[in-house]
Amino acid sequence: MLTALVAALVVAGILIDVVTDAVRSGPAVSTADRIVERAAYCPPAAEGATELRVAAVAERPDENVEAAIHPMTEDPFELAPGRSILRAVKDGLAQQIVGRGSTMVAGAATGFGEGRVTGLGGARCSRTAAARWYFAAGSSVLTADDRLLIHNPFPEDAVIGVVFVTPDGESSPANASDLAIPAGKSLMLRVNDFVTAERLLSAIVTADRGRVVAWRLMLEQPDALPEGVVSTLGAKGPAATWYFPAGHVQPGVREVISVLNPTDREALVTVSLATRSGAVQPRGLAEVRIPSHTSAAFSLPAKVGPKQANVGGASAIVAAQNNVAIVAERTAYYSTSTLRGIESEVGARTTSTGWALPPLAPDAATDRLSLLNPGAEPASISVTLYGPDSEPLQPKQLQGVRLSPGLRGELALDDIEGAGHMVAVVTSSQPVVAERTATSSRLSDIASVMGIVLGH
Repeated sequence: MLTALVAALVVAGILIDVVTDAVRSGPAVSTADRIVERAAYCPPAAEGATELRVAAVAERPDENVEAAIHPMTEDPFELAPGRSILRAVKDGLAQQIVGRGSTMVAGAATGFGEGRVTGLGGARCSRTAAARWYFAAGSSVLTADDRLLIHNPFPEDAVIGVVFVTPDGESSPANASDLAIPAGKSLMLRVNDFVTAERLLSAIVTADRGRVVAWRLMLEQPDALPEGVVSTLGAKGPAATWYFPAGHVQPGVREVISVLNPTDREALVTVSLATRSGAVQPRGLAEVRIPSHTSAAFSLPAKVGPKQANVGGASAIVAAQNNVAIVAERTAYYSTSTLRGIESEVGARTTSTGWALPPLAPDAATDRLSLLNPGAEPASISVTLYGPDSEPLQPKQLQGVRLSPGLRGELALDDIEGAGHMVAVVTSSQPVVAERTATSSRLSDIASVMGIVLGH
């Protein structure tokens, strides 16, 4: 059985090389008759990263699972019921995490401990590859080192191209088209190599042949704002509504909502906020027109009124009122007494009664779950923590938490010993949205990761 599992893992495109500016050679990809297991595709380390960790849990965490991480481990291993996986990726290779008996959900955290910019970025691993990936945020100004990490996990070559989108329209640089990614390899593209300086630079990655997985990672050192690292998995497609449970509107925080309209229709976009006490509708963020094939960025401090400028924790709902499919991403710059750094995430397109949220920082100074209940019924929410070396934890204060309709809630994990090593699984009586944020005391940066829907 173990031999068969390894063969299936290899044909799934598991032997993958480290990412660099150019595609580098790596282990050969063998062939087999069929792929039995489904993988969670995790990103490689970008150039300059000093650490990369992957964390995973089975979708059915209380059952016996035969798991494998490739190319990190040569042989599958038994994942005991109630346990998660947390591994350091010392060689920086992209990883594929596979389970037999249950599919796996996973996330990755990338650290930059030295260099011009230091910080931490967190991202989901993807359960699927796709022919197209969207990123609403991004920048090519001199203070930003924005990169696209593109991975081809399959045993056939892929060919990709990138279209960049600004508030003025689309740009398709000749040197960003017909880029080959051999089987089982990864490619890093520095955005600054393809376009001139643009404050807002959205991107669409299209596989003209094959399917790929794409992430965005940026090291930013902005003027008059804190520096840091951001990382996010792209969106596989646009949608009319996007949810962002985390975020703040208060002094010391600059939050920006970036919206990409990749369609042929004008989008009428409204950004609404949900706090712990009620809904807030910023006057300047109602039915904003975004022309077709353009992008736009909205700074919440500039768009909310004086009475709304200090509401504290605030979730955001970005919706196209005319049902045009858009893509939205939230970026936040923190410079408060407890939070410092940058974090950015593509939003969630759906609500769910089950979410998995991988850990971001073992040395977390703060570690929080942000929850949004956009529905019409109150939700009863419970959290279970799954660690690699301990039995599952169900802290009393995280069980049966009530979240009223239309409100945002926050649950602290930083006072729970070992939570920084654990995957948090959220279950709810009603569909909600969950996101995790943590600050690394060692890297002095904040990171976020959107929850992964369970029962997908």
